[in-house]
Amino acid sequence: PDDHTRQAAAAALDVDLVLHPDAEREIRARFGADITDVRLLLGTFPRGVDIVPNPFNRIPGFRVRDHYFLPGFPQMAHPMAEWALDTFYADLFRHQETVDKAFLLTGNNAYESALLDLMERIVADFPRLRLFSLPSMAADGQRRYLELGVEGEPELVEQAMAAIR
Repeated sequence: PDDHTRQAAAAALDVDLVLHPDAEREIRARFGADITDVRLLLGTFPRGVDIVPNPFNRIPGFRVRDHYFLPGFPQMAHPMAEWALDTFYADLFRHQETVDKAFLLTGNNAYESALLDLMERIVADFPRLRLFSLPSMAADGQRRYLELGVEGEPELVEQAMAAIR
């Protein structure tokens, strides 16, 4: 009830919302005998869109041309965005070896605000790397940890990780 994304996309496209057959298959596979009409609403998208598969829980997102509609949770959205990039935009990426490494931080200072100076220094010192900071939430909404890391050329990643330590 609080998310109006599908309705807004349908209004922008001037189409109605329908249960997408591929989304229905995924949702039925996910819930099996526990399927309900309410759960099938999760596969109701603007008419004519394509689904974006969700390996996390099989509840798909959707795409309209070059626009992608994904869940807000990083654990779900990341593999879905990765699929879209690999499927439709692979030719736009440099094909060089990259790695990513990260620390899982816990405790009272495991917040981006407490690490801002360090993060800004890493970005300034290693401009060819991508810095990432991803909080993880437990099912009850409590924060579990902060994943802080870098991605890029292996040698630079090692140097940046040493600087983060």
